This record gives sequence, C-alpha cells and structure tokens, in this order.
Amino acid sequence: MDNLPKQRWSRRLSTRPRPGDFALGSLESRAAARAVQLVLDIEAQEQRAALFRNLTPLEQAFIEGVDDPGAQACGVYLVRNAIIPKCQLFGWPLPTPEEVRHKRQVSEEVEKFEQERAALGAGVSETEDSSGNGRRPDSTRASRYGPDGTNEQRRYSEGE
Repeated sequence: MDNLPKQRWSRRLSTRPRPGDFALGSLESRAAARAVQLVLDIEAQEQRAALFRNLTPLEQAFIEGVDDPGAQACGVYLVRNAIIPKCQLFGWPLPTPEEVRHKRQVSEEVEKFEQERAALGAGVSETEDSSGNGRRPDSTRASRYGPDGTNEQRRYSEGE
C-alpha cells in the first residue's frame, strides 16, 4: 500500500519537495504545489505534442477547425481506436479526408440554416404534420382508449 501513492508521482517530481512535506498553508507548501502543477502541465503538453507529431491526413481532417487541444486529442483517439478498427472489422471503406471536410462543411451549413430558422421563429415543429394542417402526424389515430372506451387503437378515416 505504501508504494501506491508514490507511483502516481512523476519521475520528475520524485526528487523535488512535495506540498505535504511542509506545514499546511505555508509559503513552502504553496510553492511546492505550484511546482507540482507546473511539472504536470509540462508533461501534459509533451504528451499532446507526441500525440500530434505523426498524424495521418485522415486524423488531420478530423481535428481541423477544433481549437481545444483536449477535443483534438479526443478526435485523434476516436479515429485511431474506433473509426479505423471498425471500418477494418466490417470491411467498410475508410472515409477520405475530403469526405470528412465536405461533411463538416455540410453540417456547418445545416447548423447555420437551423439557427436562422430558429431566430425567425418560422417553420413547422417536429410534432406537426408537414402537410401544413397543423395537426400532429398521429392525430388520425385514436387515443389509447377509443371513443367506445376499449383499449384498441383504430385508424379513423377522414369521412368518419
């Protein structure tokens, strides 16, 4: 049990003073905590740099336009550990970088269109029929209990 907490510390931190070596709230304790945080930040940057060092064109296409390094790392992880293996497993062709870029452009245009549409307050809601009569698509069906009180769903024609 004694080795477990030591394994969590970086090799760079093993020779440095730790915050717990000093009185709680002391200047030395706070300085040691800042040093620990600095070392951990540097290691995280190095790991990200190593992750992004040799990206394939497909991986580059997936992370284009993403500003957050954490989200970029998730995108690379997704491509490497989910998309490529699943395509190989099922015999599907891998998407090309051009396809990925095109799909991103299309989704951005759709998002812009939907935002404009929502800003105008126009359009048919998802619960209304597209025929424009303002009724829900399932309004031609009776409720759970029909007009005669039975638990049967019946389709009513327009003539009834």
